[in-house]
Amino acid sequence: MIRRTGKAITGITLVEVMIVVSILAVLATLAAPNLSELFIRNRLDTVSNEFETTLNFARSEAMRRGAKIVVRQADGSATRQWNKGWEVFVDLPSAGAPEGNNLRDAGEELLRVGQELNPSLTFYSSRNAQTLIYFSADGRAVTPVNFFHFVLCYVENGQPAIATADRRPRSRAVMVSDSGRIKRTQPNDSGRLIVDSASSSGTAEVTDCRNP
Repeated sequence: MIRRTGKAITGITLVEVMIVVSILAVLATLAAPNLSELFIRNRLDTVSNEFETTLNFARSEAMRRGAKIVVRQADGSATRQWNKGWEVFVDLPSAGAPEGNNLRDAGEELLRVGQELNPSLTFYSSRNAQTLIYFSADGRAVTPVNFFHFVLCYVENGQPAIATADRRPRSRAVMVSDSGRIKRTQPNDSGRLIVDSASSSGTAEVTDCRNP
């Protein structure tokens, strides 16, 4: 005589599936803002790190070569704006320009090129008419006033902002002093950048991406 033994059949019910889907939806909703913030911070940090590295490279090359090294806006750049990128080159003296002419002429070595930025970013300098910054052989940055600020902002809803209404920072700043010191600044409690002022002492809060 053959006996058949039954086995319990286990599985997932539709109700259980719906519960799991609901939980995943809630977790995804909670994670989305954090992922967005991570994406924004990554873009800002990548570009600000690259530009800071470029300036440090230009300064070290100036001292190593005993020559003037220029960091200049890419051709076609608008006033203050560095979004189109930049180039680093050796500016050699000539008969008509014993200190160089701030332009890359034939025979002058191109050392580094910064690529055009993604449209989600804006990158402005604090100088109205100055399209470049250069380092002399002693490592000093030649600037007309004490500090040269570069402010990078993330564009949200078509507008670049230093910070959001809820104080989330949307910007980075790179500063160069006339001594050649290069540094980045951190946002304050309001999410806005604090930079060295153009005067010999004191600080200032950056409130405008386009006119830092």
